Amino acid sequence: MLEKANKGDQAAIKALSKFSIFDSKKVAEKVNGVRVYAGQTKTIDFGDGSAITLDYQITSGGTQIPAYYTWEGDYVHAIAMHKWFLLGVEVGRYELHFIYDPNGNNPILKEKWDTGSAIYGNQVNPLGTDVLTDVGPYAVGVTGRGIWSTNMGASQTVKINAYGYFDPSLNWAEEWIYY
Repeated sequence: MLEKANKGDQAAIKALSKFSIFDSKKVAEKVNGVRVYAGQTKTIDFGDGSAITLDYQITSGGTQIPAYYTWEGDYVHAIAMHKWFLLGVEVGRYELHFIYDPNGNNPILKEKWDTGSAIYGNQVNPLGTDVLTDVGPYAVGVTGRGIWSTNMGASQTVKINAYGYFDPSLNWAEEWIYY
């Protein structure tokens, strides 16, 4: 059905457009303000074959996944992800990455970037990242936005705010959908 819709089959487009994932308002009602913590994955299943997954992974000094290591020492690499699923297939993914030095109680941001990926008929375009300045002295914060769009005319902008602490197990992120 996805392949037919991508080729312009109007019946397939009409059938797919009924899935909740294409209704930005429904998605926003379920996703906006949801928090996901380091090492956690949350799936929001709409019960009609479509779903959103929120995921936050960290790597640091060999805990969880291999360390991000540079000549300066161990840094934390945090990745907050928003994934769109249709009929069990991941159709798009937006990722917000940042690397920071936990540095005791005063973490220092080193790098930040965002990426997008999608299957044919979908696009995820990263719109860039910025530093959150109101996080206080004991954390670093970054924000990023990306747009998911489809050949069928659906479009959603996801915004992720992600936070990193001296203890990466305290890290968390939250998301919003704009339409």
